[in-house]
Amino acid sequence: PAPAFLEGAPDVEALWRKGEVMARPAVGLRNLYPPRVAGLSAATHVLASWGWEESGLRPEWVNEFNRELNLITTVSRYVADVLRSNGVRVPIAVVGNGADAHAHAGAPRRDFAGERGSQTFRFLHVSSGFPRKGIDVLLGAWGRAFRAEDPVSLVIKTFPNPHNEAARWLQELGDRFPGHATVELRAEDLDDAAIEALYRGSDAL
Repeated sequence: PAPAFLEGAPDVEALWRKGEVMARPAVGLRNLYPPRVAGLSAATHVLASWGWEESGLRPEWVNEFNRELNLITTVSRYVADVLRSNGVRVPIAVVGNGADAHAHAGAPRRDFAGERGSQTFRFLHVSSGFPRKGIDVLLGAWGRAFRAEDPVSLVIKTFPNPHNEAARWLQELGDRFPGHATVELRAEDLDDAAIEALYRGSDAL
């Protein structure tokens, strides 16, 4: 790490210095972008919970993965297939995304339904809204599938950014499919409890 960074973060510096003198760990995990997998001091080198949305990988990444890693864990079968089709030869395990299974484990989902009617089946989409996330495709499918009289609703939780055109796509939905089923676009910041309420109050993600 950069010395200037460590000077401004004494708690991080203490952890880093502790790591410098600790016994060699059995397993080292990395998860960052761009992927940097060289230099792990552990006996086993793992690129952990790797996510990738494109169909290609840089050849230099493939070469480094094959040279440096003992294992790659991925968030989906798609990512594993992309790695294989691009020439990655190290073992790959599909592990999915992590979840806090213990947080509010006993709370019934319908307690978080909020303002919606109990008879409405709610779909939820959560993403950055970048074009590759497919909100335009989702809305097109929504317009073809559901009308205003159908007991369904769609909540799109996103956030403002220069690549997010969800508001325009929603307006175009109305032009293409007048009388489509309810869509709620939410772009405000929400705390953890409110995000959890969105998930628990929905029927399909």
